[in-house]
Amino acid sequence: MQNNKFNFHTYENKQSRPIRVMAKNLHHSCKSENIIKNLRDGGFKINMADNKLSLKEKIPLNMLMLTFDNSEDIEKN
Repeated sequence: MQNNKFNFHTYENKQSRPIRVMAKNLHHSCKSENIIKNLRDGGFKINMADNKLSLKEKIPLNMLMLTFDNSEDIEKN
């Protein structure tokens, strides 16, 4: 499809896609590596922590997108 330049869209299976959570009010200077380490030390199966950027100015915002393994129970204490 890409070779023929067709427009197309694919969907992820809900059971296999990762769980994404937006964490707000975290200062943009917080290192994502530290957040990942702390959550893993707490027993969470986190894959990534990405700092979000503003759309126009491309400056870092005080929020991170956290991506967890799809088997994670994000509501555990």
